[in-house]
Amino acid sequence: MLGEILVGACLLFGLLTRFSAGIGLFMLINYYLGPGRVRGGAAMAQQQTFIVSLIIFLLSNPGRTLGLDGLLFGGRGAK
Repeated sequence: MLGEILVGACLLFGLLTRFSAGIGLFMLINYYLGPGRVRGGAAMAQQQTFIVSLIIFLLSNPGRTLGLDGLLFGGRGAK
């Protein structure tokens, strides 16, 4: 539970965003595959939505404009 809170706080504040998204993606995929196909419905769709959003965070350049990553790493974002 502490890992979920830390990943969420890092994503919220834009601190180590890509690393946090990777850790969050790993945790969500484990939660998604853990119970098997017994569970379905809204909970499964919500996890799929979060997985897609974390993949977008990994592939884009988040946290560099309004996050702490921009302050720490000098705003070396996409130009």
